[in-house]
Amino acid sequence: MSEGVITAWRTTSERAKPGFIRLAVLDILKRKNLHAYGSIKAIRDETMGLWAPSPGSIYPTLRNLTEQGLVKDLGDHTYQITEAGLNELDVKEEEVYDGWQEFIDPSDKHIAIGSVKSLVNLIEKEIEIIVSSGSEGQINEA
Repeated sequence: MSEGVITAWRTTSERAKPGFIRLAVLDILKRKNLHAYGSIKAIRDETMGLWAPSPGSIYPTLRNLTEQGLVKDLGDHTYQITEAGLNELDVKEEEVYDGWQEFIDPSDKHIAIGSVKSLVNLIEKEIEIIVSSGSEGQINEA
């Protein structure tokens, strides 16, 4: 991939789509209760360092999510997702998935698709070998 393509990809993916931060925070809190800094770190880790929301965006997001009843402050500025927050994630499952996908390098997607195709081809060949020369037990096991 040329340097220009890599640069263009990184500059467009360094920030999330508008509104995705609230879904990202909910998704992160679904896995573990965290404070604001822990949420930033978890998002940075999830995006392989491509996006680390600033405290100036995380704190208002957590405050809004708390006011909406989607998360609750456990009293020590550690946040926990609520049942309403889990429901919000369920309703917006596709948006959550698509939002995280924005942070996968297009070349990585191509590599992943190629790997899956290679694996499927290998499995098909192994099945053909077993079916054509395997015992009845091997065929049933396959």
